Amino acid sequence: MANKYQDRFLTDEYVRKLDSAIALSRSNPVEALEVIDRLIVEAPRSPQLWVSKSIITPSKYVSERIDYCNRAIELDDSFYNGYYYLAKNLRLSGTTYCTARHTGARLNMVVQFQEFASIVSKGFDGADEYFAMYPDLFTIDWKDKYDRSLSIQMLGLSLMDRQSTSDSDYAELTKGFSMYNNTDPLTRKILVMYDLIRTLG
Repeated sequence: MANKYQDRFLTDEYVRKLDSAIALSRSNPVEALEVIDRLIVEAPRSPQLWVSKSIITPSKYVSERIDYCNRAIELDDSFYNGYYYLAKNLRLSGTTYCTARHTGARLNMVVQFQEFASIVSKGFDGADEYFAMYPDLFTIDWKDKYDRSLSIQMLGLSLMDRQSTSDSDYAELTKGFSMYNNTDPLTRKILVMYDLIRTLG
């Protein structure tokens, strides 16, 4: 696979178009999603287009993000990006921010996230006290979703096309998986919150 997305159905022309849409998403995500929707019509076999749509879609629509990743996997079950982002979105769906029905509830949580950002800057010192102070940041089934996300990533690693993946790239992917494959509940919460804050920008 020649392109950086490892998508065998994405030509160089569409790589450039997708790159432009991703760049546009930083200032106008709504228009960027419209561009990607048009690209999906033009290149319907590309799984990366669905993954990119998932990434750009706001995290409050996590169910849709999950659906888009599943669509990518349906198109190419050896496409690791689909599994990676499906797993990440499944973990995010275990946060009350992504499942909150009202904007006001999410706005209240943003203040709490700012406190977590301060903890990140201190090397996560005080994370246990933070989560004790805000016990409702995670849904009741978040642990189950986290476990399922690991199974999804493991499946993706087992099915990916190794012939088109360099040893160094594969080593990086497995290293990333190992970071999440941690049994400590506090570490798992830290990883999910860190991903959520990065998603929110």
